[in-house]
Amino acid sequence: MFPLKDRLYLFAYPLILLLFFHLANRLWNHGRIQEWIVLGAMAVLIVSQEGIAYYLKEDSRIIYKEEIRTSIAWVEENIEEDEECYVYWHALPAFWYEHGYENTSIGSSSDNLIWGNGFFYNGENQEDVERIISSEKIYILISHINTSGDRVYPMLRQADDAGCLEKILHNYNTPLYYYTKDRADGKFSARMEILEVETQGDICDALIRIVNTGGACLNNGFETITLRTKEDDGQDILVPIDAELAPGQSLDVLVHFKWEKDVEYTDLHLKREGKCWMDEQGVAPVRVYRD
Repeated sequence: MFPLKDRLYLFAYPLILLLFFHLANRLWNHGRIQEWIVLGAMAVLIVSQEGIAYYLKEDSRIIYKEEIRTSIAWVEENIEEDEECYVYWHALPAFWYEHGYENTSIGSSSDNLIWGNGFFYNGENQEDVERIISSEKIYILISHINTSGDRVYPMLRQADDAGCLEKILHNYNTPLYYYTKDRADGKFSARMEILEVETQGDICDALIRIVNTGGACLNNGFETITLRTKEDDGQDILVPIDAELAPGQSLDVLVHFKWEKDVEYTDLHLKREGKCWMDEQGVAPVRVYRD
């Protein structure tokens, strides 16, 4: 049925237009008032809200959670020789339709595609999980995801626990993930800068801009990112970063804290709570001076 499901109206347009122009030709030679009325009604239907005018908008031609083409195109363009690509089982029909049924390669390398074998309910399909987390670098290409259940998310959680899981894209609610054993091989990078600092007494308000300069999103959906100091004496500054920040995007964060006595400055770092300081991925801290 793929890809006609839910799109039959769109694929019927060639026939509709043939009938329309056949009728127009008849009217040109043997026109009657009744036939002109029918032609006018057909024209209204063709360009109506549920007609050509509707499908001219790209978002009207997209099935959310099932739009795999942007992910395929990204992997084809960016995958490197030492990387692999795992295709989730429920995404295989769409992937094969778009990429070729006999094609076992993506990008410039050969035989770098791995086919999924099933869902991940209740610890099922562990052979696929082991195959993913044993890989040094691998894309996880999914679509047709069930956001209300656990068809795919147990595998993603295990990958996040085992190594470094990053979200590369999230177009039309169809995410593309990337897993590496070593965080140093991850694609995320960021830059922080101070926009404004205001101190009144011993209270400081600092406006910090976080710019995603890498190739992966900030926040993969399975972690908590914070902007914080490294001190763990109970007085540390900790601001959760809840937004998903795509590559190239920026976020302004207001940090409100109290200066400790005789402290001239404080350093603010990004951290993946429970995992690592993002200094390890080259994200330098930002230093806020007491003015």
